[in-house]
Amino acid sequence: MMDLVEATLKKPAVGTLRIYETREALAHAAAELICETAVLKSGPVRIALCGGTTPQPAYELLAQDPLLRRLPWSRVHWIIGDERFVKPSHPASNFGMVQRAFLSRAPAPHENVHAIPTEGIDLEDAAAQYDTRLKQLYGAETLRMDRPLFDLTLLGIGDDSHTASLLVDHPVLDERDRWVAPVYSKLQPRLTLTYPALESSRVAAFIVAGEDKREILDPRAHRRCEHTRRAPAPHRRCALARRSGRRRALVLTLPRSSGTGCGRSFPQRRLLDLHRPLLPPTRAQRVNAA
Repeated sequence: MMDLVEATLKKPAVGTLRIYETREALAHAAAELICETAVLKSGPVRIALCGGTTPQPAYELLAQDPLLRRLPWSRVHWIIGDERFVKPSHPASNFGMVQRAFLSRAPAPHENVHAIPTEGIDLEDAAAQYDTRLKQLYGAETLRMDRPLFDLTLLGIGDDSHTASLLVDHPVLDERDRWVAPVYSKLQPRLTLTYPALESSRVAAFIVAGEDKREILDPRAHRRCEHTRRAPAPHRRCALARRSGRRRALVLTLPRSSGTGCGRSFPQRRLLDLHRPLLPPTRAQRVNAA
């Protein structure tokens, strides 16, 4: 696995798609990526975690040997990429899942675990508090291109094409100043890292599984989309901003039908440029089109 991590860190600034045949193989690849990213870097390491069921098996492997012994726990800071506004004990809590999967069973220092506050606080104040915590962790109020906020960012892809809690047709998609923003949803209020924070990552990995996600990552979609205004699906999904030349993107995915591949590369794009075209039209766009 070391060669995968080293190649991801050292190669030119492109996105890479790696496909695994089983969920177990996908989990091992993601867990190894987390571990080796931390091992290969000296000094403090900042890793942003995603929620959902797909990364959970990878997290569980971190609390088991040999990764439990290899991870430099004292140097790693764990950040939650987005959260539903519920108690950590709630089944829908991303932090609760991460805690159960590995943090409660690993020697991670308490001060290195950065949960999004959801109790005894309102949504706006919670976003502001977590925004302040990230800036303290980063050591500056403004993000610099040559010094990413995160060493590794893990992301998923929702059924409606959202990532983190950057939800469809929501004002959070236009946030450019705050690193953390509230997301008022009819189903459940949330908090999320915004595009600027998510883009500030040395390595980003989308961990994806499911037949419904296959077309998003299928390189053949490029040929189907080349004459449309929208960028082809692999180009939209497989890379983050790398304006400093230090950022890399890796997509770990599990195929649920025939056809496999490994190591495909795609041109670099900003997360903003990748994610927005995938979302359904906004209400305003639908009105204008009518």
